[in-house]
Amino acid sequence: MISKKKLITTVLATICVTSTLSLMMPIGSLLNNGGYDPWIDTNDDGIINYQDLGNLASRFGAFGAPINKTDLILELQETIESLNDTVVELQSAMESLLSHNETYSTALIDISGYPALNWQNMSETSVEITLTANSTLLIMFSAQARVSGTGRRMIVRATVDANQANTNPVEVILTESDEWESHSYTFYSPNVAAGTHTINMQWKLWDELSTGQVKERTLTVMALPT
Repeated sequence: MISKKKLITTVLATICVTSTLSLMMPIGSLLNNGGYDPWIDTNDDGIINYQDLGNLASRFGAFGAPINKTDLILELQETIESLNDTVVELQSAMESLLSHNETYSTALIDISGYPALNWQNMSETSVEITLTANSTLLIMFSAQARVSGTGRRMIVRATVDANQANTNPVEVILTESDEWESHSYTFYSPNVAAGTHTINMQWKLWDELSTGQVKERTLTVMALPT
C-alpha cells in the first residue's frame, strides 16, 4: 500500500504541475491550439482527443527514420501526374491504332445485261484506309435498292484490295423486289496487314434479264487492332 506521506507528495506534485501549465498556457489554448491538424489525428475520426494522445503515448520513446510529410505529398502529386500522362499516352496510342473511313453517295446507278452476271465495283462506294498495325476490318454497308426482271435478285459483297472479304456469308442478297427497299449488312476481314488498303462494294445480278438499281448508300470501314 502507498503510505500517506507518498500519497500526499504525489497529490502536491500533481497540483504543482497543473498550476504551472495553467500559468504557462490557458486551458482554451490547450484544447485548441492552432486548429485541427489531420497529421495529429492518428485514428482519423475528425477530432484530436485522448485517443490520439493514447496512440502517441503508446509509442513514446520509439525512434526511426524521420519522414518529411511535405515531401510525401509532393511525391504523391508527382505520381498522380505521371499516371495521368500515361493515360493520355495510352489514349493517343489507341487512337493511332483505331482507324476508320466512310463514304456516302445519293447517285442513282444501274446494272443490267450479261456483264451484270459478273462482279462489278459499285461506283462511289469505295474507301481507302491506312492501318498502323495488323487489324480486323469491319465493313458496314447500307443501300436503297430495287431489281426488276425474271431473276429479281441482286447480290453484293465486300472486297479488300480486290480480294473477297473473309466473312460468312461471303455474299448477301441486297434485294429481290422491284420496289425500293433499304438494307444494311456488316462484313469483316481479319488479319489485314498494316498499310493502306482499298475496300470496295461489289454487286451482280442473278440473270442477264434483270435490271438492278441502287441510290442512297453508305460504306463505313473500321479497323480493330489484332
